[in-house]
Amino acid sequence: MKTINSELIDRLTSIASEFPEEARQQLFDLIASWQNETRSAPRIPITEPLSLSSRHGEVHYGETSDISMSGVFIETPASFELGESLELIITFFSEPEPIHFGGEVVRVTDDGIGVRFDQHSSTQFAKLESTISRHALIMRKSS
Repeated sequence: MKTINSELIDRLTSIASEFPEEARQQLFDLIASWQNETRSAPRIPITEPLSLSSRHGEVHYGETSDISMSGVFIETPASFELGESLELIITFFSEPEPIHFGGEVVRVTDDGIGVRFDQHSSTQFAKLESTISRHALIMRKSS
């Protein structure tokens, strides 16, 4: 099967935000089925606490299930809508200060949400990349 271009998926996701809720969910489900073939950043299983703030100011808590340079899956009982913008504060045990990210909900399940990071803060991404690399090294040594 031919790999789907991630830019095409980004454009479809953007277009889907204008669809009625049921059609939007169907398209997001279809796009999610393609995502396994288009991931540009490998997922690292990691469990860390985080807080999420919606643009409406509501604060929720959860923990990461896995993370990559492009996004994170968050286990949380809170409800979010596809396309919703969030502010995330992730606290890593190996970092003295939390990392702050903006993101968009791109997947909703019974267990939590998938969030794609906004691509605007090179300092935060450098910190995240260092943290993920350190975590992967620690996990490799403990295996």
